[in-house]
Amino acid sequence: FLLFLFFFFFFFFFFFQAEDGIRDAQESRGLGDVYKRQGNDDQILPIMALGGVGVISVIANICPKETHELTMAMLKGDLKKAREIQINFADLTECLFEDVNPMPIKDALNLMGFNCGKCRMPLVDTNSRVKVKVEKAMKKHGLI
Repeated sequence: FLLFLFFFFFFFFFFFQAEDGIRDAQESRGLGDVYKRQGNDDQILPIMALGGVGVISVIANICPKETHELTMAMLKGDLKKAREIQINFADLTECLFEDVNPMPIKDALNLMGFNCGKCRMPLVDTNSRVKVKVEKAMKKHGLI
């Protein structure tokens, strides 16, 4: 049981703290490249500029090509292209994180025709204001 608790806390504290992205990219806690993947879509460029090698992404569910292009641009050192992509999708990224994940991304996927259904309890439907913003941003980017 103690071994289970150790591994649980190890993985939670070392792998699932996306909110500490930039600080942790500088201090990889000795885990090397395994830890240099972050989960904040609005910080893909800065994290990779600090040595990150990838992203655990929400927006990639609806913009896989663009997310791939952004990460590949950074890996190839094409900061100009990466910056253009990151800035271009900033509005959509912001909308997807205005409510608890995965609620807005499920709405976005449903709008694209994927039958993702609703979130299960304890999560509820996305705020209607957020739904409207997500739909508007998706239309702007030609996703629906």
